[in-house]
Amino acid sequence: MNSPIEEIAADDDFLNGIDGWRPFLLALGDAFSEVLSDQTSSPVTVELQFSGSRVLSQYALSLKPPTFLHMLEMDRGDNWFVNIELPVIYSILNGVLGSSDAESVHPDRDPTNVEIQLAERAIAAVLQSLLDRWGRVDHLAMLKESVLDDVASLHEPPAQIIEVVQVDFKVHVGLTVGLINISIPKQAVVSAASGIAQLQNLVRFDTAHDVNAPSRTLEINARLKPFKITTETLANLKLGDVILSEQSVEEPIEIYVDDERLFLAEPVSLEGKKAARILSRESMLE
Repeated sequence: MNSPIEEIAADDDFLNGIDGWRPFLLALGDAFSEVLSDQTSSPVTVELQFSGSRVLSQYALSLKPPTFLHMLEMDRGDNWFVNIELPVIYSILNGVLGSSDAESVHPDRDPTNVEIQLAERAIAAVLQSLLDRWGRVDHLAMLKESVLDDVASLHEPPAQIIEVVQVDFKVHVGLTVGLINISIPKQAVVSAASGIAQLQNLVRFDTAHDVNAPSRTLEINARLKPFKITTETLANLKLGDVILSEQSVEEPIEIYVDDERLFLAEPVSLEGKKAARILSRESMLE
């Protein structure tokens, strides 16, 4: 039986003319697998979210060493999610910080600490190198200066995937999170696609690093109402948790996955930010 990534790679009808995804995703997996080679017991996720105007559905692709990808269908939408789950961030930190003791380099800390910033830069450099291979010199993108102020320009991936308008890059180490946004300009041929850039209402991470804290603030993608979030996020939601959102939350909201209501949340005030607190949980999750 073929793996999901083998099946999708062989499905030209599904790719719908964006065959550039095939070598791009495979090369992406190979590049990260080469660089992130050491193992660690700390749970780590490196996530890239590509949003575009032509993809027909939303999928998650997971990479674990040794290199293999498998696909899980998430909510319907017009985004692709590439979730690279690697418990190997310490090798990056070792290379950046010159330490031989991985366990001493990066315990779970606040994402503003220098170690995770350096890890983000190292991983971003891998992504930059990969994108440079595709070499389209007429369209450049910069890593957001507020996160990485000294990373060179990125070339846009191949013409077959010019519908990509944004790549959101996140590093999760335990309960700490760092976020990098890579904005890739659309070419004129897809510039008429309405509302694509506005669909990405990314929410800020304010995750408490203390696992014993009475309430934790988690991220969800609040792109549309009612909220549509992944099962991975749902698995971590607890009663009393607070969800940050860039959309206003003025009345109790329902949180759905695959048209099944799983949570009810109420609007709350959190240091002037728009947010909602989980009120109830459906019995199917108990």
